[in-house]
Amino acid sequence: MGSSPALGTTSLKLRGVKHLKKFKKWSRVALAKRDKRMKFYYVYILKLSNRDFYIGRTDNLKRRLNEHKTGQQRTTKNYLPCRLVTYIAFDSKTLAVKFERYLKTGSGLAFRKRHLV
Repeated sequence: MGSSPALGTTSLKLRGVKHLKKFKKWSRVALAKRDKRMKFYYVYILKLSNRDFYIGRTDNLKRRLNEHKTGQQRTTKNYLPCRLVTYIAFDSKTLAVKFERYLKTGSGLAFRKRHLV
């Protein structure tokens, strides 16, 4: 009984361990390189003090939210405080632009009410 592996674990064959170590090293390097050059574009929804929603897009979400909350954005400064309801990250700027435009349409409004807010 003591020699069998615990439930949920798998035993590796010794000849595969060498290749597994190489794969882990390569995957860590690939992920590190990808993270440095990968850029995300965010579409976000804010709920304003007048209970309206603001939909925006940015490539730096923390900076943009800070601008909204400190009143640096003229579109939302009269409706403070505002809070982040949701955000969606895209790896393509064109997809983010298209989704932002969609959310501002009539069917996008229905989608937002049903799925995002």
